[in-house]
Amino acid sequence: MHKANSFNKIIFFMKDGQMKTIEEFKEYFKDDPKLSKTMYRLSAYMWSLKNDLGAIVKSYKNGRAVVGYQLINPQHFNELGKPIRKNKNVSVS
Repeated sequence: MHKANSFNKIIFFMKDGQMKTIEEFKEYFKDDPKLSKTMYRLSAYMWSLKNDLGAIVKSYKNGRAVVGYQLINPQHFNELGKPIRKNKNVSVS
């Protein structure tokens, strides 16, 4: 069985492409032993999603404080929250 890591779980949650508030993140991940304790690192998770997985994440702010995040390119991730990689066609002569 596939075991999802934290990034996959966050992408899965954001997959609908709608803006998710910080409170919605906390409520959704309250039963997850790892993510519920690390919600203070949510901005670091978003930075890693952008740089490591190619996610386009828009942050919504109220002044300087971030109040929510939106995944702009959910079509680039599968139903498990993993990035969809395009296979390179390699021709062997």
